[in-house]
Amino acid sequence: MSEPDPATGVEASPLAAAFADGPAFVPYLVAGDPDVESSKAYLEALDRGGADVLELGLPFSEPIAEGPTIQSAIVRALEAGMTVERYFEFVEALDVDAGALETDAARELLREVARFPAAIEAAADDLEPHTIATFTREFADAYNAFYRECPVVTAETEALRDARLAVVAAAKHTMSNALDVLGVEAPESM
Repeated sequence: MSEPDPATGVEASPLAAAFADGPAFVPYLVAGDPDVESSKAYLEALDRGGADVLELGLPFSEPIAEGPTIQSAIVRALEAGMTVERYFEFVEALDVDAGALETDAARELLREVARFPAAIEAAADDLEPHTIATFTREFADAYNAFYRECPVVTAETEALRDARLAVVAAAKHTMSNALDVLGVEAPESM
């Protein structure tokens, strides 16, 4: 555990602590690429090999922002049968703290994050761009429910706070991408 910040009394997150003394090794893998068993073996090997933090991608996130390497990994994971439900089962089997997923609101928000690529594809296929505006409103509703039910900064534990911050980061990227598709600039703050 890190020492609390004297000004705030808040301990640094594990991610911040990993970078406290300089660069950190933070590998990123897409869950299910090339298959579930290999993903698990890779993650365990990276953990044993000294990774400071492991970043495990949900193979539905940020379809616009990802480059060709990650897009290919996402396709392989999906072709291997990775689904949102299987992702959660995979994470739980890794003995990872999935405390952010303890509430229906958190799970619903992550389902909305995962639904974004399909919403984009359907809007393009059906020539109905207005459906992205509808998705964005529904996504905002899901985020608001999460915000009401799941305190982030004042979460009961540091691990729960960090897990919920990861959910917030995924939501931020999804909302930013949705607004970008609509041609709307995301505000810096509210």
